[in-house]
Amino acid sequence: MSAMAVFAILIGIVGVCLWLEEQRLAGRLFDYIPSILLIFVTCMVLGNLGILPKENGAYVWTRTYLMPFAIFLFMLSVDVRAIFRLGKLATVMVLSGMFSVTFGFVAATFIFSDYLGLEAWSSIIAAYAGAIGGSQNLIAMAETFNASPSILGALIAVDSIVGYSFLALLISLASYKGKFDAWLHAREDTRELVQDLSNTAVQQPRPANSGGLAMVIFLGFAVSIACRAISDAAAVRLGLDAIVSPIVTLLLVVTSGLLMSLSPARQLNAHGTTQMGKISLYMMMAVLGAGAAIEHVWEYRVFLLYSPVLLLISFVTMLLIGRLLRAPIVLVVTGLYANLGGTVTNPLVAAAYDKGFVTVALLMAIFTQIMGMYVPLLLAPVIIAILG
Repeated sequence: MSAMAVFAILIGIVGVCLWLEEQRLAGRLFDYIPSILLIFVTCMVLGNLGILPKENGAYVWTRTYLMPFAIFLFMLSVDVRAIFRLGKLATVMVLSGMFSVTFGFVAATFIFSDYLGLEAWSSIIAAYAGAIGGSQNLIAMAETFNASPSILGALIAVDSIVGYSFLALLISLASYKGKFDAWLHAREDTRELVQDLSNTAVQQPRPANSGGLAMVIFLGFAVSIACRAISDAAAVRLGLDAIVSPIVTLLLVVTSGLLMSLSPARQLNAHGTTQMGKISLYMMMAVLGAGAAIEHVWEYRVFLLYSPVLLLISFVTMLLIGRLLRAPIVLVVTGLYANLGGTVTNPLVAAAYDKGFVTVALLMAIFTQIMGMYVPLLLAPVIIAILG
């Protein structure tokens, strides 16, 4: 099958899933199954049926160019200045959530190290990046460290089931908010904190135009190509391992996007940066799905225990930190879930506990989205050492 034909099938699958989600033609399906997971599973099934090839030039081009393109656009859309408006306690709780989730990953990996094997390290780092910063971080780390599609597919499948069950549990615990706050000895000035933080202005999107959209595409690919060229040249000149070049490319793309988000280039966000980044990201997920083997899901069934243990350790650790800091339960759960969910699910958790924290929860998730591009690079040697 030609690369163009494969690319057309992939973009068709992505387009249909996104269209169904936006038009609500699939009922409440997307309330329980995220579109990005449905795309992954659909492509995995087609790949295992032989309809999609396991290797193709379209996959190579998508991995090489669309991944950094998508990451750059997501970083360009970040409101870095707004993140600095987080209050001190909220910021501390976000960092505490990051520590709790990191500790959960390390502890669970240590407990199940005999059953995971060294080959699982890159998939665990990708899953960790996805937990901290969302799907774009997961895909970026999966490509950077060349994670096995089969192992990663098994981990994603389990994480989706366990993760949404954990989300439902956190929301259901909102009815015990008073009891949790009493146990945590929560601060009494929470309402004032909510009011101060919720004053953050939200940028209203404007209709995109063709010129602006063309500039978004040009800038995204120009920066991506430049960053890759610089990293490849540096790797050759310094005689570095082949794995170093993708890491340097990722760091350059992320940093470039964040720096440009502070410049007039951020005005391009009104012309579809997030939408273009989302489509590119979902194309990457389609490629990962096409290369995954269904039979490996059962082979790596250890993740059925790994994921719940990870979440339990993270939650208990966060509760203990919350008690130490006398933080209200709403900051405990949103600080934790900002490092497990993302910009969509963390506000949902906040709304269940206190609607005034929705904006705060969104800022928390944006903060972790940025950190999720850097922190996994530091955790990788630790996971390798545990599994080695």
